[in-house]
Amino acid sequence: MKPRFFLILTPFFTLLLSEIFFFQVKFFYWCLILINLIVGYSIYKVSGLSLKNKNLGRHLILPFFFLNGLCFYLLLSSNTGIIQFLILILIFFVYYYLRQIYLGNRGEIKVRWDNLSYYFSFLALFFVFSFIYGSEGSLFSTTSLSIFFIITVLFLTYQVFWAQELLEKRNYVFIFLIGLVLIELAWVFFYLPFSYNIGGLVIAIFYYLILGMVRLHLKGALNKRKIKFYLSLSLGCIALILLTARIF
Repeated sequence: MKPRFFLILTPFFTLLLSEIFFFQVKFFYWCLILINLIVGYSIYKVSGLSLKNKNLGRHLILPFFFLNGLCFYLLLSSNTGIIQFLILILIFFVYYYLRQIYLGNRGEIKVRWDNLSYYFSFLALFFVFSFIYGSEGSLFSTTSLSIFFIITVLFLTYQVFWAQELLEKRNYVFIFLIGLVLIELAWVFFYLPFSYNIGGLVIAIFYYLILGMVRLHLKGALNKRKIKFYLSLSLGCIALILLTARIF
């Protein structure tokens, strides 16, 4: 099968399986496994990379955490409109990600993996931590959820560093430092009475703030003006979210 056919078939089957577990929750895990296998195989075929190529695994990191985080996040929502909207976001992501790989390989566009991974990692972390925060103490233990969260942060940050061309051995310490800071913040939120949306948004914004300043620091582009921009934007958004917490 030609790679371009995966751009149509993969989003279609992802949509089909998503709707199946929406109407029949008992098939959730089976559908999720199939979605992962289909998307993973599609990336493998569209990218043209061999199984031994490290870049294949790096291309799989973001889709894995984004689609699994979003699908588990759906379990917390009872609003049909929101669920269907998020399923459409999932389909768009799958199509867009495969399209970027396909067109990038053909040389038709220059893919900005740095921006794509940065912003979609923000969303992936929001979905993952929202689910963790919302299911803490009910579906899973705090310890197991914390382990999954730190793994998510480390892998997403690793992928962003790769996309930003910052993946050098001397920079690995920053990946672990970001993970350490985020897990400390996450533990604080486990003791605060916020909704899972509030918790997910605030943690994702802190991730955006820390990761943004670290990547600029490693590129030698961090200055007072950019620090003020990141701090004012991030803290301003957090303040707005907390002030309007009842809406969420």
